Amino acid sequence: MKGEKGMNKKMKKLMVSMLVLCVMLMGKSYDIMASDSQLGEIYDEGDFETLSDYNQYMQKRGLMITNSRAANSYYLASVRKTTAIAEYSLEGLLGKKGVQNFCIDDEKKYIYVTQQSQGTISILKMKIDQSTKKASYESKMTLNKCGHGQTLEIYKYNGKTYLLVSSKENKISDSTYWSVQVARVEYQANKTYNYTSLHRLTYINYANKAGSNGNPENIGTLTRCDAALSTDSKYIIIWAKAGSNLQYSCYDFTEVNKALDKEETVSCKSNSILSKALKYYFIKQSDETTYPQKSFQGIELTNGLNIYQSSGKDNLDNCIANISKSGNWKSTAVISVPRFNDEKVILNKSNVEIEGIKIRGSKLFFATIINDGLRNSYIYSIDKSVMD
Repeated sequence: MKGEKGMNKKMKKLMVSMLVLCVMLMGKSYDIMASDSQLGEIYDEGDFETLSDYNQYMQKRGLMITNSRAANSYYLASVRKTTAIAEYSLEGLLGKKGVQNFCIDDEKKYIYVTQQSQGTISILKMKIDQSTKKASYESKMTLNKCGHGQTLEIYKYNGKTYLLVSSKENKISDSTYWSVQVARVEYQANKTYNYTSLHRLTYINYANKAGSNGNPENIGTLTRCDAALSTDSKYIIIWAKAGSNLQYSCYDFTEVNKALDKEETVSCKSNSILSKALKYYFIKQSDETTYPQKSFQGIELTNGLNIYQSSGKDNLDNCIANISKSGNWKSTAVISVPRFNDEKVILNKSNVEIEGIKIRGSKLFFATIINDGLRNSYIYSIDKSVMD
């Protein structure tokens, strides 16, 4: 019996070794890991600001570090290549943090941008000089414990101008803070607010249709979320990530605002107004077409309720994916970014990080952080027809 037990242990060790070797040879992104109960929530590469943070997380937990970022299997699909056009230079940003997102008012007088540090979001109001294509710092508003600053939209409702922002921080490493709620706020120069004072959407992990038991599905503990408005501000899309689950939820935004008028916290799990306002949703596992390179940098919604999604950081390609309202991948554009003042010089992708995405007429606008030591930020665009 002892001999059999010893042999069984040897066989188990041999099988584990063979499995690890197969995974490494196949170049897949599987992780050999301890049980969830030992480790708590499991994060993937896209949940960290830098590849270094991800590697440290994996090493601390005794997990195998894979090279899934190099796979780029989205190239197996039809990928379009295009070169961006320089639009605006952002002048007077705070420090070297770069921007997380941006929005442009309808009159094209101001650009609002978000910067974040340790879960505190600074919203900067920047005045546009159309003759020089520069947007210069004018004032700021501060949101405490709101996380990443990934969500930023401007819209008008009942005679007031609001900003749609991300709120309630979720810290997963010393340098990585995400947001798990979505809020609205009126811009007030030199004011500071805590996330608890904002009217906001909560329980976003339940932002889907009620099942036979009368309750919506819980997709898991949220790592992060983002949101965007359609160009006409009639609809909102909310993106949420819990483990490998990706949830996309589209609501009638007028009804969402009515719910926010009535309550400071509006639950996607139980609010009756939200339940009726849900236009569509889908939940899917992350893949290299709708979640290319395991990187999510921004989301945008068309008036036809289809989706654009940006991706790219840490020496990855800068991409925009086009996704239908049923969740089907349509196309991906890989974008080359020229130097802002010299379109003939194409920047190395390792020096450019895409942030956010916005529809403006026939163009898709996005922000960039240039990793040149100064970490300047600019806004570029591509033509939407590239995605057709």
